[in-house]
Amino acid sequence: MNSSYPLLFLILLLVTGACIAGCTYPSPASPVIPPADTYNITTANQGSGAAICTPACTWISEPPANSSGGALLAGAKVLMKNLYSYTPDGPDYLPSSYSGEDLNRTSYVLHAWENTTVVWPASSQGQLVWTSIPADAPTGWSGITLSAGLVRSEGSPEPVTVTTDCSGFITSLFTYANTVHTTRFTGWKVSTPVPEAGCADPNGSCSTPNPVSYYHLITTGDGGAFTRVALADLRPGDLIVYTYTQDNQYKGHVMLVAAVSSGGDTAVSRNVVVIDVTKLPHASDTRSLAGGGPGIGMGVAKLARSADGTLQYFRGSTDPAPYAKSVVIGRAL
Repeated sequence: MNSSYPLLFLILLLVTGACIAGCTYPSPASPVIPPADTYNITTANQGSGAAICTPACTWISEPPANSSGGALLAGAKVLMKNLYSYTPDGPDYLPSSYSGEDLNRTSYVLHAWENTTVVWPASSQGQLVWTSIPADAPTGWSGITLSAGLVRSEGSPEPVTVTTDCSGFITSLFTYANTVHTTRFTGWKVSTPVPEAGCADPNGSCSTPNPVSYYHLITTGDGGAFTRVALADLRPGDLIVYTYTQDNQYKGHVMLVAAVSSGGDTAVSRNVVVIDVTKLPHASDTRSLAGGGPGIGMGVAKLARSADGTLQYFRGSTDPAPYAKSVVIGRAL
């Protein structure tokens, strides 16, 4: 690894800034898919607002076959089923099928400040591992991928683990996805900067999204790895990203869509089941159960368009006001 340090250092200098996904960032200086099931979202385990479907939500839950989004979603579900008690007969795209979050093996860790790790179950080929380390200079701006791929060990396999933040989690999923489907995105590979959710220089303003971010990659199409998606075309395996680019807060978040509601005017409002790593649970969230905490989980949020056409994100689907307005839906290619 020592021979790669100069390259890593050069890459780090090119990282123009970052926002930390899903939390306030401390200053460094200081196709059509038939509905699969219905589910009544309860208010028992809610985030900032109860998500209620009357009488029930009908969910689109299957991504297209042989798609990048489908591969991302498969990798996330493997982790969910190993870090929660999963009800085998339950729909794997609904929070009600999961309980008992293993807090010893999942937590929220900022990849710009600490080493982070995502580990999948071992197989006969080895064990898939993604790790990152913080950037050396300037401290706290971002991180870089240290390892991404199969690791062989003569001893006992490592436990399944998700200790990272939201953008680290999404980036790690491409490691899994590319074992079953080749994606155009290469930002998950060794020695590359870990993309953030969307903000700019944490020492300055967030008026411009960081180019090394999911928000920028989706909205601009830079690199040709993602395409922007309309709300009516939202499907499982897509990404939802929001960033604070107007209020000078160093915030943002990126989530993976596990299921999306159908019926009604889908161009105006849709409930979405998301999988993410966060400290802020959604409605009917697996992390809101007794004893739960920050880390990987699944919950229900909402996307809606305002009268002027602005896409808005609601952390709970009956929240009175949107949590974020600089929102984009993206699809990995």
